[in-house]
Amino acid sequence: METVAKRIVMAVVILLIVLGAFVGISVYRIRRQATILLNEFRELGTSTDPTASFARLKQKYTSQVRRLELCTPKECQYEMTFSNKALSRLRVVPYTEMNLIFIELDGRLRSVMLDYRAALAGRESPTVHIEQGSFAKGCGTRFDVSPHGTSREMWSGLVVYDQRATAQQRDAALSLSVNCLVKLGGCKDIADLLPTMWSQNSPTTISSRLVGWSQELEESHQFPSPDEMCY
Repeated sequence: METVAKRIVMAVVILLIVLGAFVGISVYRIRRQATILLNEFRELGTSTDPTASFARLKQKYTSQVRRLELCTPKECQYEMTFSNKALSRLRVVPYTEMNLIFIELDGRLRSVMLDYRAALAGRESPTVHIEQGSFAKGCGTRFDVSPHGTSREMWSGLVVYDQRATAQQRDAALSLSVNCLVKLGGCKDIADLLPTMWSQNSPTTISSRLVGWSQELEESHQFPSPDEMCY
């Protein structure tokens, strides 16, 4: 009887060691891959030829980049999703994902969008939407953030910018916390997902760290000029 008990204890210990090793390796791989993906997303915005850079990205992630339906010679969209699915199945962390959409117009990369979302149980799931647009000359938004100022909107954030954004603005927009993919309990609001763009003032309010275009217009009581919208 004692021998059986020892075997059971030994089996449990081995199982815990294997599970711990799996979790540790998964955490490392998820953080590393998410960081690589964010850097590649960043490089699209600073590349002298974003279309060629996207072509290399499609080749690198052949099995992960999917062309969406209703693709035409005029416009085509591609999607790529990265998540912590394997780790979330163990109920260690909530499911969290980065979903990227690439938009081509007339065969040229026009904009890229990234949604970072934590699927929380029993409460609102926070999502940050980042749009890196206007790779070609035209009209767009230099840099904007919503919500701005102090806000109770803690679950949905938007950052939009184009190639005219400063290095500080681009860095802040893309400094997503990859720890949210492996954090016990997950990230609870957009300040957790993107702490360089928002900070939490209290349990019910957040504040934007950078001033965007719409906030500048509100505070100056001015209308946007054509030069600001197009370049």
